[in-house]
Amino acid sequence: METEDKMETEDKMEQFHRFIQDGKDVARQGDMVKALEFFKLANNIQPSQKLESRIKKIEEIIAQNESEDEDEEFVFLPAPGPLGPRHGRRRGKT
Repeated sequence: METEDKMETEDKMEQFHRFIQDGKDVARQGDMVKALEFFKLANNIQPSQKLESRIKKIEEIIAQNESEDEDEEFVFLPAPGPLGPRHGRRRGKT
């Protein structure tokens, strides 16, 4: 029974370290959503302040990126014709 518990603990720790490494790898590649998933999985196995801090930081980065993406959806384009920007000489001057 003891050896089964020890093996299970070792498996969980191996999984924990793999999740941490995978999270770091995908974060370096810029996939913060996937990195967040890996760090949360690791935190479920063995919670720690360091992981919780990292998770919070990544959540903030994702929220900031989503906010920037929303801003980019609306692009101002001037209307063509008389409502658009005027080029050339002003009226009344020759």
